[in-house]
Amino acid sequence: MLVPYGDTIIAKRVGDPSKSSGGAIRSASLEENSVKVKVVSSGKDGIEKGDTLIVRKYSGNEYEYEGEKILFINSEDIVAMEKPND
Repeated sequence: MLVPYGDTIIAKRVGDPSKSSGGAIRSASLEENSVKVKVVSSGKDGIEKGDTLIVRKYSGNEYEYEGEKILFINSEDIVAMEKPND
């Protein structure tokens, strides 16, 4: 098990950043410059395992761990967090 240090977030790439979980279309510039990730583990307060984040496209360091590609992302590279519509 990997445990992030400081404000680092461990995540996996998922889905299409051009659409929100509610189906809303995002701007083309957001789509071109960002990716959607699912948090695996976080050292940052307020970000928990399972959260979906939009991060800068070329942020983070990719690493293969136990046969899966994961990203180490700095909290400064987070653009947005998806929250369910209530």
